[in-house]
Amino acid sequence: MDIGLGQNTTSEEIKVGVVLDLKTNFSKICLTSINMSLSDFYQTHSHYRTRLALHIRDSMEDIVEASVAAASDLIKKEQVRAIIGPRSSMQAEFMIKLANKSQVPTITFSATSHLLKSIDNPYFVRATIDDSFQVEAIAAIVKSFRWRSVVAIYVDNELGEGIMYSLSDALEDVEVQRSVISPDANNDQIQKELCKLMTKQTRVFVMLMDSSLGFRVLKRAREIRMMEEGYVWLLSNGMTHMMRHNGRSLETMQGLLGVRSHVPQSKELEDFRKRFKKENPVGDGTDLNVFALWAYDSVTALAMAVEKTNTKTSMKTFGDPSYGPHLIEALSDVEFKGLAGEFKLINRQLESSNFEIINVIGDEERIIGSWTPSTGLVNLNSNKTTSFLGKRFGPVIWPGNSTSVPKGWEIPTSGKKLKVGVPVNKGFLNFVEIKTDPISNVTTTKGYAIDIFEAALKKLPYPVSPEYYGCESSYNDLVHQVYDGKWDAVVGDITIIANRSSFVDFTLPYTESGVSMIVPLRHNKNKNAWVFLKPWSLDLWITTGCFFILIGFVVWLFEHRVNTDFRGPPHHQIGTSVCFSFSTMVFAHREKVVSNLARFVVVVWCFVVLVLTQSYTANLTSFLTVQSLQPTATNVKDLINNGESVGYHEGTFVHDFLRDLNFPESQLKPFASAEECDDLLSKGTSRGGIAAAFDEVPYLMDIISQYCSKYAMVEPSFKTKVVSNLARFVVVVWCFVVLVLTQSYTASLTSFLTVQRLQPSATNVEDLIRNGESVGYQHGTFVRGFLRDLNFAESQLKSFGSAEECDDLLSKGTSKGGIAAAFDEVAYLKDIVSQNCSKYAMVEPSFKTVGFEPSFKTAGFGFAFPKNSPMTKDVSIAILKVTQGKEMRRIENKWFKRHPSECPDPSTDLSSNRLSLSSFWGLFLIAGVATFLAFLVFVARFLYEHRHTLCNDSEGSMWRKLKSLFRIFNEKDTKSHTFKNSAVHNVSSPINSQRTPSPSNVQIRPLPRCMSLNRELELRRACFSMSEEHFRTQPKHNKRGESDIESGAERQREVKQTL
Repeated sequence: MDIGLGQNTTSEEIKVGVVLDLKTNFSKICLTSINMSLSDFYQTHSHYRTRLALHIRDSMEDIVEASVAAASDLIKKEQVRAIIGPRSSMQAEFMIKLANKSQVPTITFSATSHLLKSIDNPYFVRATIDDSFQVEAIAAIVKSFRWRSVVAIYVDNELGEGIMYSLSDALEDVEVQRSVISPDANNDQIQKELCKLMTKQTRVFVMLMDSSLGFRVLKRAREIRMMEEGYVWLLSNGMTHMMRHNGRSLETMQGLLGVRSHVPQSKELEDFRKRFKKENPVGDGTDLNVFALWAYDSVTALAMAVEKTNTKTSMKTFGDPSYGPHLIEALSDVEFKGLAGEFKLINRQLESSNFEIINVIGDEERIIGSWTPSTGLVNLNSNKTTSFLGKRFGPVIWPGNSTSVPKGWEIPTSGKKLKVGVPVNKGFLNFVEIKTDPISNVTTTKGYAIDIFEAALKKLPYPVSPEYYGCESSYNDLVHQVYDGKWDAVVGDITIIANRSSFVDFTLPYTESGVSMIVPLRHNKNKNAWVFLKPWSLDLWITTGCFFILIGFVVWLFEHRVNTDFRGPPHHQIGTSVCFSFSTMVFAHREKVVSNLARFVVVVWCFVVLVLTQSYTANLTSFLTVQSLQPTATNVKDLINNGESVGYHEGTFVHDFLRDLNFPESQLKPFASAEECDDLLSKGTSRGGIAAAFDEVPYLMDIISQYCSKYAMVEPSFKTKVVSNLARFVVVVWCFVVLVLTQSYTASLTSFLTVQRLQPSATNVEDLIRNGESVGYQHGTFVRGFLRDLNFAESQLKSFGSAEECDDLLSKGTSKGGIAAAFDEVAYLKDIVSQNCSKYAMVEPSFKTVGFEPSFKTAGFGFAFPKNSPMTKDVSIAILKVTQGKEMRRIENKWFKRHPSECPDPSTDLSSNRLSLSSFWGLFLIAGVATFLAFLVFVARFLYEHRHTLCNDSEGSMWRKLKSLFRIFNEKDTKSHTFKNSAVHNVSSPINSQRTPSPSNVQIRPLPRCMSLNRELELRRACFSMSEEHFRTQPKHNKRGESDIESGAERQREVKQTL
């Protein structure tokens, strides 16, 4: 069919082809608009020398072959200079190739796919808006209402995939789910896909398809009640412009949002609408759409370009190869104000347009906002730009005639509860326990994780009813089941680790993060009889003893000539000097010193002794303070090297974690519960148990809560320990810190030593591996792999399934088939420690090797939701409200706190820490042996001196001999050095043999002060200082027949000679 418009005898006819589907109302409307454009243009430009002659071909219902054949016929047979059309992007894709080959420009006003790039096709002109322009406006709407997930419904072809990529790029922070519908899908297939979408949480749908298929989808959605409250439907530019096409009623589209290119109102447009209504044979004017306006402007632009081209050239022959390039160049330079707005081509396509945001309310399309590339979203009501229109948008009516902004998601399938998967925990029941009554078939779920989850749900701004289902799969399988859509969420002791986060979204953790280990406490109380020697090292003991002897010798040296207390026989002087020196320890020395040098030495030495005794007291206090609460192992390297078995939570990632720490497989033992962990720890490595249990912190807390002070949770150490040399410290203080105040020094030193010893005895993982210590891990967790990564041998790993099993392994130790340490997440370890009171300590594993400190950190326990689930953020915020409130303390006390009667506080149990005789039997043994030896020496000497009493009286009985020895023992030993000195009497006083005056009645007159007389006076005083009984004793004769008085006179003469 050929139609020529505006032709006269003086005008030159330029053939132009038109390819449209003539059976559709859309094409008929556009064709009417094209004809009106030619008529209007040449009516106002009658002086133009060229006239366009339209040659129309039918593309036959979007059949690609038909459109290509029509274009080929126009180019070869009709020899057209340009082609307008086709309607669809699929047809345009093939026609463009033909146009490029023949250098015939092809102008489209409805092919919007961004895959049809004008840059790559020099003879393709897009007189419409690229679909990729509208995705920015769509993304702005989604972000303004803070919807975190959308479902894009698009056609299953290359063009549909193209716009999907554009939308995904624009919504980089929003989850974009895909729903693909075949362009040939029937109604049943469309309904099946929509029913599938109903099972998803997301309720925001973006329609990215042509109007004919798109409105079929909307019709089916309304039929299955997907146009009710809570749903959001967002239409693309093409569908929004075609809402009223073919007499469609807007009543079926209530609450929909749409974007459409902005068409500025003008007098010319209003006049065109009136004329179009008169001339359009199939509509009432309401069918006029933006595509018809672009068709109108396309013909106007082509007419202007043809006139410009023919004016510059005289080439009229079809085969002239330069006509096409000249025509394309002329089209690129055309600029005018058309009916659809400013017509200006950039890179041979229409410049990006502004978009309007419309809301279908009643029977009208109300504009509630706009979007421009420069300003973004603009609220027409406030005339302000904003990046968040959720609060500033004009009033929006949503599906279901609701004015509340939909949150964008719902619990899948209306009327059903949130389907929550719960791990069937056989060991740590404090965290989660699910049981089903076989009679009533009623499922009950309880535990720490359940209480946290339900408390968080109550904090949500909307009601959520969970329905729990038990699952005996591994934790990784549970996570994958959420990914596969089996569960809406998984609640329990699910560890947040990187590889799981690739499949699901985790909430914020509700427990402490990290992997730690628990070890049995080393009870040193009352087990070391020589604890009193520990405060000082051997060299300090020896040095101190030598100084005591040295000080005694120096004092004797200064006092020997001037002090009678330090005179006498050698053994007497040695005894006095040593006794004097050692008596300074308790400041009980009774001998007086008269020499100033000796006094100076004694003062200095007393100060030194004071410092020594205070230091000893402080150090001993420190030892006794921490003697009963020390972990047996904290060093991971020691556990590995010593071959200690360690435990891990079975079925968790802790096993792999321990393997990463180089624990051999033989050193790893799994446990499934706190009871099993306790059993392994109680046995120890030597008895088939474990030396330490590794697990996540919440599990360890559970174990500790069950076993009170039996275990301690410690941070495993990987670094070399630094040990203070107390002996050097004391020596330095002794030598340089002379002016330190005694009490301050004692208090400070006591504090220092106490803090120094309140540290785990071992935290080094390398020592555990090297010593071959077995370690425990919770069965079924990632800890096993973690221990293997730590280079623990497989033989060192033992699993436990509960806190009780972990306690048993730790109690046994590696030597008894248990474990030396248990590795697990912090929550589990705290549970184990809480159950075993102060029996175990939780320590941070460490390595001695510098630079090798593998991470022991996890994110803790969290709840798993499907990827990009809108509930994730809401539940995370609710968890924060719970954990930061008073309710968290109540929940923790409910599941982990033990009654004081079950787990007494070791710091308040004073009686259990009182010292007993067993701690100091060594000290008493030394004193007893010394006393006994002295007694033997005394008895031996006494019997030897009086052996004649036993031997001479051979006829006497043993009893008589013993009585004689006792009588002699009761008499004074006149042969002793002391009594010999007392026998020297005052030479200036007469001694009456009949009456000996009492020493108290002796009067000594003052004598002239001279050296010799003073010495004589001192001797006299010594002579009369004896007891009263000695002077009253009757004169007795010695073996030579001399009386004691005569003997005393003789001694007096000897004294005078001495003087």
